[in-house]
Amino acid sequence: QHSDLITCLKVYTTDSGQTIAASGECGARPAVHVWDVDTRTTLSTLQGFHRNGVAQLDFSPDKEKLVTLGMDSYHCLAVYRWRTQERLWSSRTTVDPVHDVRFLSNDIIASCGHVHITFWRESNNSGVFKRYRGQFGTAVKPETLWCVGVVGKTVFTGSETGMIYIWEGRNLINSIKGHTGAIYACHVIDHKDEEKENGLVTACSEGKVLVWNSKMELGATFNASTT
Repeated sequence: QHSDLITCLKVYTTDSGQTIAASGECGARPAVHVWDVDTRTTLSTLQGFHRNGVAQLDFSPDKEKLVTLGMDSYHCLAVYRWRTQERLWSSRTTVDPVHDVRFLSNDIIASCGHVHITFWRESNNSGVFKRYRGQFGTAVKPETLWCVGVVGKTVFTGSETGMIYIWEGRNLINSIKGHTGAIYACHVIDHKDEEKENGLVTACSEGKVLVWNSKMELGATFNASTT
């Protein structure tokens, strides 16, 4: 279905076992396709707002909405009700590089990048998201953040220097030395089963993969480097 290079992908499985994916592409008028993985049929196509490409995307926890991050000069965000192809909201972020975007809850989005994190909170179920810039405080020098996510109620970011930063509201409250290289990728382990513990997997530029529990305590470590 895509006409250009695929730049991002997000997958989830419904309670009935259906696997649904959303994928974005680069190009002058890039499209986002939402599709059934098993039948390979397109469920929805979102196109017309972004320019140059779609860098990142994410489903809301209730799977009703999809947020997309554009590759234009202002790194615009858009939120869709993807089943009906309705664009609910859009906004410029910043001219500085933006590397990741995630739904933290159904009404809160976080985007992060060059020396910043921004929290976007929906106002009174209006569909309009208000911007709140994250505060690093005085104890930590602001740096580039490559990924953002949430484990349970713990919001985290992975940084250029290998730090994992923990956030409450829009304030930085804790930092953990996770890697010696930049944390470029993270994956939240969400079992959706109260008897199983959720967690986090982080990967850095040096090829190391770390597994953390929901309390951000380090568990298994792997070296995925081929050198």
